[in-house]
Amino acid sequence: MDLSFSFQNVLDHNGLVISATGMLIVFFALTLISVAITLLPKFLKVLAIYFPEKEEPTPISAKSSNNGAIVAAIAYAVHQNKLTSSK
Repeated sequence: MDLSFSFQNVLDHNGLVISATGMLIVFFALTLISVAITLLPKFLKVLAIYFPEKEEPTPISAKSSNNGAIVAAIAYAVHQNKLTSSK
């Protein structure tokens, strides 16, 4: 069995045509994937019309506009409790 590697073997067995065909298949597949990714946000907007997202009820604590004040008061109370209990 003769294993000679030369460019003539590629030409004799249609290597260039097979390579070009493979590159075209990969090119079109990647183009199709790119188009699908580009169109996905538009498709999801249309899909959201038919399947709207359900809103979950917000907890009462999240509705309060002075959460920062409540957290500060709790932190102050814990701090004062630690000061009085350490004496």
